[in-house]
Amino acid sequence: QQGKLSNSFFIDSGAFTALTKGVEIKVSDYVDKIDQIGDNITMFANLDVIPDMSYLKTGVITHSELSAAKDCVERGWDNFMYIQQHSKYADKCLFVYHRNDGIQYLDKAIEWYLQHPNMQYIGLGGMANGIGESFKWCVDTCNYIKKRLPNIKIHLFGYTRMNELQHINADSTDSTVWIMNSIYGLLITPFGKLFISDRQTSRPNSFDCWSKEEQQKIVK
Repeated sequence: QQGKLSNSFFIDSGAFTALTKGVEIKVSDYVDKIDQIGDNITMFANLDVIPDMSYLKTGVITHSELSAAKDCVERGWDNFMYIQQHSKYADKCLFVYHRNDGIQYLDKAIEWYLQHPNMQYIGLGGMANGIGESFKWCVDTCNYIKKRLPNIKIHLFGYTRMNELQHINADSTDSTVWIMNSIYGLLITPFGKLFISDRQTSRPNSFDCWSKEEQQKIVK
């Protein structure tokens, strides 16, 4: 209705941006903001704490990096507990379990959800970098969650591999791939990524390089 906000917003915490910008978000400030707009949102992500995962590129992790990663997981869980205890909209919070967190944290979250049946959402993260066997992990983890929490809705962070999603027992996903391609003048089509920018007409995958018949198929 005019003058009113929709209640279908999904609020992300900004944890990944905080990591890349080197800033800290206070969980108390996050809860204050959520409580101001909670009537107008469907769900909001936990304020997880994301560690520096650059060591995954080499496959070698030092003791200090392992300790820092474990500390981030613990702090993320503490933030989830703070939200559950202090937010008026705790039931709308989506716990985020990352690919390298350790199964004990997922089991802890599942136990919490079993004790609080009003909780509706859980999220999986740490897959956007595409390193490792993220597809199999995602399939196995979604099945693991659904077996114990059949009514829970699972959201995937940064996972829009269209040929894989059909095999994953999840309910929603998101990615910035779509908007970032548009920024660079690319359009994602069943024929691949095509440049539609006037500045890229000479590129092999430019729309202008296709025949008129092929262009009509693309437009259709």
